[in-house]
Amino acid sequence: MAARRYSKFSDPAWTDIDPLKPGMTLYMTFSEFEGRQYLAGVHTRPPRQRTKSLYIRDQLLIHRDHFAILNLYSTRNEIIFDGSREKSTYYYTIDMRNTGLKDVKLHACSDGRFLRVLVPKSYFGDVIEWDTPFVPGPNTYWFFRRPSSGLKRYEYHNTQDISGLTGVVLGARTVGLFCHGRQPTMSFELFARQLKKRYEEKKLIFLYFPLETDEKVHTLAITTSLNRNYCFGPQPQREDYFEYEALRPLSTGYVEGLFYSSPNDSVHAFSDLGLSASNVYTRISGLNISPGESLPCPSVDSPQEGWCFSKASLERNSTIQVCRLSDSVQHCLGVLLTYPNGKRDALGQVRFDKYLSKSWDIEDCVFRNVTIKHLLYVEIKKRSDVADGIDDWYDLPAQGKVVWWCGLNGDQIGILR
Repeated sequence: MAARRYSKFSDPAWTDIDPLKPGMTLYMTFSEFEGRQYLAGVHTRPPRQRTKSLYIRDQLLIHRDHFAILNLYSTRNEIIFDGSREKSTYYYTIDMRNTGLKDVKLHACSDGRFLRVLVPKSYFGDVIEWDTPFVPGPNTYWFFRRPSSGLKRYEYHNTQDISGLTGVVLGARTVGLFCHGRQPTMSFELFARQLKKRYEEKKLIFLYFPLETDEKVHTLAITTSLNRNYCFGPQPQREDYFEYEALRPLSTGYVEGLFYSSPNDSVHAFSDLGLSASNVYTRISGLNISPGESLPCPSVDSPQEGWCFSKASLERNSTIQVCRLSDSVQHCLGVLLTYPNGKRDALGQVRFDKYLSKSWDIEDCVFRNVTIKHLLYVEIKKRSDVADGIDDWYDLPAQGKVVWWCGLNGDQIGILR
């Protein structure tokens, strides 16, 4: 049904809407299709045709079905007053306060008659559809097999021109994905806060993978055009027993977007995963993209599958930034490495909603692993900041490889000579 509806209209196009901020009035025009009124346009000035106005407050509530946007509201009381609680519809929110910007620039997708998608331009992603994922281009592929019929909610991430990805892991399950834009925003903080609220006090691991300018996501799961391998989820202890189902492009193709059905009460991880591609893809099996050697995980009261593993190279004249819960906390969540050529890599958890130190020269840094009440911690400091007991610390080598384990029982770092 949804696929037939999409085919009735011209190809969609993305347009920018004038910047919005609380206190402004937004004007909306509507058009009818199959007995429902859908949003046809939004304006910051009154248009000539008949409109409906909306006073912008701290948030925009978008009411939609699997086809297009039905209406916009600024408070939940307006929804109750309007009586818009139809079946097969849902709401999502655009926060107008916690964006770190003076105003919010919106990105709208229109088919020439209706607005299909409305998202903040500052962090394009999380475009939500039902039933048929609304993705550009003809090259859309599903992992495993295409789901059967039935309404289902999807999230779509544009993976073009992004500076990195954060995969959120809970145990052996991927439960969240965030695509970082080239311009810094406060949206990651909101993303992390929503996940923490959903999973309460459970241990979430945020694995960050930086991408270089013009670096493309090439194969899922996941290699890039610079031949770098990323792995969401735990490091397998026996690589020969661990294989991926993957999609690989022909020639120089790359992934334009990724869509999936989010975890819910009955499904506890990503499901119905698919992608949109720049050209034709082929399906492959047996691909192993685990990041390097299988190393014995830390032996601290945890099953092997409870640990995540990352590895990076160390080079002379590189710098390091340490991520911690706050400036006053001693132990580290992870580190961000910057090499002399400007490329970056990450170990452990690099959280942009937490404290990230200034850049230090690797040659000036020391580290140690400590155990406190059966929990593992990593500490990294500048050598000049170690007041006493320097013999308990180890130098970060100027060259080599460093590995980082993170899991329910803490963190551990090691050097591969």
